[in-house]
Amino acid sequence: MTALGMEGKLEKLSAIYPTRNPVRWKMENEKVVITYKKEFRSFERFLYRKFGGVSHIRRPLDELGTRIWILCDGRKHLAEICAIMDEEFKERIEPVSKRVWTFIEILIRVGLMRLESAPRGNIPLRVGKKK
Repeated sequence: MTALGMEGKLEKLSAIYPTRNPVRWKMENEKVVITYKKEFRSFERFLYRKFGGVSHIRRPLDELGTRIWILCDGRKHLAEICAIMDEEFKERIEPVSKRVWTFIEILIRVGLMRLESAPRGNIPLRVGKKK
């Protein structure tokens, strides 16, 4: 990529502030575990009412996902998060911007994260009970 192309990409990434939605999460064995309510489709809701089952999803994150989750506090822009991840994980996260963005996209799709166009103020680090 040319220097001009990279400059434009960094400018775009600097205008995006990934922000965790208020969901329960905790640290277990140095990794984040997110717990959130399952969204049932009509047939799933019928089966749940008839037979029972779990109403919440427990999503443990790996080491990279844990670090990204913690960094996405609404105060750091995407370029900054990518730079931190690149510094900490080196070749384990290459290509860094693609890997970080893919992970954030997944969290947005399931409603655990959103994108802001400006940095947020005081955001709680955790929502829910501490263990």
